[in-house]
Amino acid sequence: MLLKEMTSIISIGGYVGWMILCLSWFIYWLAFNLLFQLRSEVTKCPKGAGAKLLEQPFLASVNRRIRLLSLLLKTLPLLGLLGTIVGMLKTFEGLAKDASANPLPTVTNGIGEALLTTELALMMVLPGYGLQFLIQYYRRCLKAPPKIEPLLSKAR
Repeated sequence: MLLKEMTSIISIGGYVGWMILCLSWFIYWLAFNLLFQLRSEVTKCPKGAGAKLLEQPFLASVNRRIRLLSLLLKTLPLLGLLGTIVGMLKTFEGLAKDASANPLPTVTNGIGEALLTTELALMMVLPGYGLQFLIQYYRRCLKAPPKIEPLLSKAR
């Protein structure tokens, strides 16, 4: 039931809404994968060891994925803006075609698509920035683990 309602709402956003949803799924998969991997590495490091014990390829891989996550998070609002433009173009196209008939359904559908894609992109990107902050926090913890020992004991 919930899945059916979600797909009908996303369908209002058109193909841009589906692009936002697919990109969001990939972003959150990448973010949680990276977050859990970093958290396990931070808790495995002996006190005071820091990044010296970690392999350089691991850190290079983490840094690449953090940059990719940052890039993908920055594209989500741009996709929302693209959806807004597409929705408004559909609105104006409907107004031009149906000038003699009742243009209200065409106008409302176009404006609905424009607003939905903007809202969807913003709803997906804001928690992603929070996850990115946590990931960068754990990345910094690998460089200086003695400072975070009290925080990790509170989190458990």
